[in-house]
Amino acid sequence: MANVLAVGDDGRTHAMIDGLRRSKQVNEIHCAPGHHLIPNIHQVGIEPTNIEALARYAKANRIDLTIVGPEAPLFAGIADEFIAQGLPIFGPTKAAARLESSKAFCKQLAKQYQIPTAGFEIFDDPCEARNYVRRQSLPIVIKPDGPAEGKGVTIAETYRQADFAIEEALIDRKFGNASCPIIIEDFLDGRECSIIANTDGEEIILFEAARDYKQLSKTDKRMTGGMGAYSPVAYVSPALMQAAKQEIIDASHAAAA
Repeated sequence: MANVLAVGDDGRTHAMIDGLRRSKQVNEIHCAPGHHLIPNIHQVGIEPTNIEALARYAKANRIDLTIVGPEAPLFAGIADEFIAQGLPIFGPTKAAARLESSKAFCKQLAKQYQIPTAGFEIFDDPCEARNYVRRQSLPIVIKPDGPAEGKGVTIAETYRQADFAIEEALIDRKFGNASCPIIIEDFLDGRECSIIANTDGEEIILFEAARDYKQLSKTDKRMTGGMGAYSPVAYVSPALMQAAKQEIIDASHAAAA
C-alpha cells in the first residue's frame, strides 16, 4: 500500500483526496499545506511552491507518489525537480505546463501545427490592440497571456468593454505578470465542453467530457474559477470525443513532444 502526498489546499486537491481515500492501494494520505475542511489526513505545513521542502518531506516520510492539484507549483517546475531526485510524481513538467501557463504559447503552437483553434492575434501595445478590435466583428474575446484563476477572460459585446479589458491588462496590469501580452480571439458560438486527457508521454487516456460553468450567474456574466460542472455531457457523442482526440489532443501531444 502506498503513502501519497497531495500538494494543494483547493477544491481540486480535496476532490483528489476523496478519490485516494476510496483506493485500496493507498495507505496514508499527506497534504501540503492541507486545509481544515479536508479531514483524516496528515496536514503538512509546507507551501505548494516550496519545492525543495516538499522534496525533502517526500524523502523523509517515504512518500510513494506525489499528486499536484494547483497549477502554480507545476508552473514552477515541481515535476522536474521530483523526477530529477527520483521521486514519483503525477503532474506535467514545466515545459508541458506551459500549454496552460501561457495562452500565447499555446495558440502559437496550435497555429504552427494546424490544430483547430479560434482565430487570434497577440498584442502588448494597447493602441494596436484597440485598433485591431475596431476592425473585427463583435462580440470578441480578450484574454491575458498568463493564468488568472479563471477570471481573466472578457467576452466584449461593445468596443467600450473591449477597450476596458485591454486597458486593465496592458496598462493597469490587473493580473500582474500574467497580464501581458493579451490574446484577442474570434468569438465562437456554440455549446462548450471540457475534455481532459492523461498521458505518460506515450499513451493517452481521456476522461469523460465535462460541462463547466464559469460565469457568476445568468445575469452577472463575470468570469470565475468555476461555479459548477457536471459529467457526462449528453450532447458529447463518441464520434465527437474521437474527433477531439484525433484533431486536438493527439495533435497537441505530438506538437509538444
